[in-house]
Amino acid sequence: MYLLILLLPLLGFIFTIGLGRYIGLGSFIISTSSIGLTLLLTIFAFYEVVYNYSVVYVDLGYWLNLTHIQIGWSFIFDSITVSMLFIITLISFLVHFYSIYYMYSDKHYPRFMAYLSLFTFFMILLVTSNNLLLMFFGFLPSPYI
Repeated sequence: MYLLILLLPLLGFIFTIGLGRYIGLGSFIISTSSIGLTLLLTIFAFYEVVYNYSVVYVDLGYWLNLTHIQIGWSFIFDSITVSMLFIITLISFLVHFYSIYYMYSDKHYPRFMAYLSLFTFFMILLVTSNNLLLMFFGFLPSPYI
């Protein structure tokens, strides 16, 4: 469930940027539903972490594994993280939902929706990262999207 919180906006970006030209207005559905599902999973994670007092660590491996240096590819979900995740995913869902009407007549709306999903992915990566290197990768592309 916690990896889906990270991956659903990225998958929404990949499908929207790859299939947006062919599915047309369906790109709104793909992008907004991926963020909506991320919001629902964040609400479940908020309940599990905050109300049940459990901190979740997701460790996927190592970026660098030397003798004295170990830089991991890991994420943490504690009470502050899931509180920020709730705010990020709620506002992102509302922006996606508002953009359906706002960008309806623009011819480049699939690209806009894809970049909006990518921005959400990087914000989630920034909040959930467990080390500075991963946080840097979440922060670096965010202002440029």
